[in-house]
Amino acid sequence: MRREDGCRSGAEKQILREATFERKRPSGGAAREATIIKSDNGWLSDAEPFRVIIQFYDDRAPAMAYRRINLRAVRVLRFALGVAGSCLWVCGEAWINQVSEDSVRGRVVALFSMATAGGFALGPLLLTLTGTDGATPFLIAGAMILVSAIPLLSVVPTSPILDGERKGGLAHYLWLAPVPMLLCGLIALADSALLTFLPLYAMRLDLSEARALYLLTLMGVGGVLGQVPIGWLADRVDRMLLAAVCTLLIMLASLAMPLVLAHHPWNLLFMVVFGAILNGIYTVAMVLIGHRFRGADLAAASALFGVMWGSGSILGPSVGGLAMDFSGSHGLPLALTAMFALCLPMQVGAWLRRRGGDRSD
Repeated sequence: MRREDGCRSGAEKQILREATFERKRPSGGAAREATIIKSDNGWLSDAEPFRVIIQFYDDRAPAMAYRRINLRAVRVLRFALGVAGSCLWVCGEAWINQVSEDSVRGRVVALFSMATAGGFALGPLLLTLTGTDGATPFLIAGAMILVSAIPLLSVVPTSPILDGERKGGLAHYLWLAPVPMLLCGLIALADSALLTFLPLYAMRLDLSEARALYLLTLMGVGGVLGQVPIGWLADRVDRMLLAAVCTLLIMLASLAMPLVLAHHPWNLLFMVVFGAILNGIYTVAMVLIGHRFRGADLAAASALFGVMWGSGSILGPSVGGLAMDFSGSHGLPLALTAMFALCLPMQVGAWLRRRGGDRSD
């Protein structure tokens, strides 16, 4: 279930990445379409990365008009896909955490996260085979989602029941488990910013377009390969300490990104390790949620976990684009470094409290 949803999202992000490299001159009806999109985006469109993406839609406005694409209908469909995907996401996380024994929760959640990362990597691969034009990629993605529903029907009678009464609203669960919730939002923000702007940043370091996209692919490979080792560690060491160590490593890696990315082949290994640790933080955060909550509380906490991910995903491209516009070429890694540095003291403090017997984080 989670892998097919990741496949769909990965395909969408690949289309956006292709948009990043389009730089054609608008004319006629295209210019009018660009004016509409610019007014919708407001002042954000003045940042260079946003101008590039707006240019993409600018170039395709005549083709969209020719095919008589109803943009309002597309927005409604995208919203519906987002709602449905979020439901699958939250239900999957709650299901996995509910049925997992705490002694093996790290490894079970790691397999779940590995399937997710694999789905995100499969989406762009699908588009390299089908292309981005026409209905073919949509039909194939839809068929894959339908096929993934078949095994779900067979386990409905044995699916877990998240019973009990919730102890409060979503803000209550943010208060009870602030560290994993904020980590989820931070990882989503970093992930969406990197998926959108890492190729552009790599090209500013004089890498070719093909190599820039290859770095992004290797980050996804690292996300797949690194989950099982991190999940294994989550079952053997203090999980809050593990989250803090991974955050420290990502902070240092983000700081080193300008020095490493331009050097081949070290940049390839760097992105694999970077992707493994980045996705590993999400895995550990989800394990912390499963350890902290059960039943109806777990369902509510998982819903908030999904809200944090969605919020981070929305903010990521804006934060990344503004950082690159206002802080120069290295704005993206500097912004990531600052965000992880701000989050690290909270994790260290939570770990110290846990050592003292307080498990509220």
